[in-house]
Parts: sequence; structure tokens; C-alpha cells
Amino acid sequence: MRAVEMLAFHSDVEGMLQLELLASDVELPGGHVDVVVRQRVGQARFRDAMFARFGTTCAVTGEQPREILDAAHLYSYADRGEHHVDGGLLLRADVHRLFDRLLVTIDPLTWRSVVAPPLLERYPGLGRLDAAPVQVPVDLRPSTDLLAEHHESSRRRWKDLVAST
Repeated sequence: MRAVEMLAFHSDVEGMLQLELLASDVELPGGHVDVVVRQRVGQARFRDAMFARFGTTCAVTGEQPREILDAAHLYSYADRGEHHVDGGLLLRADVHRLFDRLLVTIDPLTWRSVVAPPLLERYPGLGRLDAAPVQVPVDLRPSTDLLAEHHESSRRRWKDLVAST
């Protein structure tokens, strides 16, 4: 039950629907559906700018194949709707997902990655992502202010995670 509560806390609407399907004996539907989506204008150019700036280096895990690197915003693009080159990093896709969900962040004082303590307790393998020095040259580092915002948002989220367990 506690695992389901944790999954529910971390899931979006799609995740909740998948949880419900897993809990039932209903056959999984197939096929396709037409949808209207919001597409980020300029995302490809932002990604190209991140590659021009950082090469193929994930800020947390170091050199990686280009195909698995994402251009990550240090802020909510949905809220701001603008791309800022000094507000982004390249992150490996799995690290990017954790970063966007405020489960991994970068300490703006130490320039080291930080994994949410509740995740480290449950998934010790994530320890290799924790306290890793940022793999970005000092002169190319993104905005410390934006990084500090992400870091503080992450730490607030972790308090909520601890309180919900």
C-alpha cells in the first residue's frame, strides 16, 4: 500500500491511469488516438545551443552518446515559455527525468549533484549520481541564480516526501 501511495505521489495523470490498469485484471487497450499537443517553440535550437556549449557531456555523468542527452532547463519552461542558454544543461535522459521531478538537483555552492535522500535510501544504486562534481567548465556554468531556484524547490519537495512516508 505504501508503495502505491509513493507511486501516486510521484505520478502524473498518465502514471495514475497506469497504476489503475496494473491494479485491475482488465485487458490493456491498444490502438491509437489523435491528440492535440503543445509543442515547445525553439526546443531544437535550445538543444543545439546546449551541444555547442557543452559538447556531449552530461553535467552529472560526464561524456555520453549524443542520442541519450537532453537539453534540460533549470527552470520550468511551462511557466516561463522562454529558452535561456545560461539556464540550461545537458543531462542524460534518466537524470533529466529525475531533475525535472526535483529528485536530483545541483548544489549551487558546491557544484555537486544531490539525490533526494528518500530515493537514496530506497535505491542505493542512485548513490553514483549523488555528490558527483558537475562536469561543466567553470566558465561555461549556467546561471547560479536559476540553479539555486531549482535546488531550493528540490529541497522543499524532499521535505514533502519525508512527511508523506
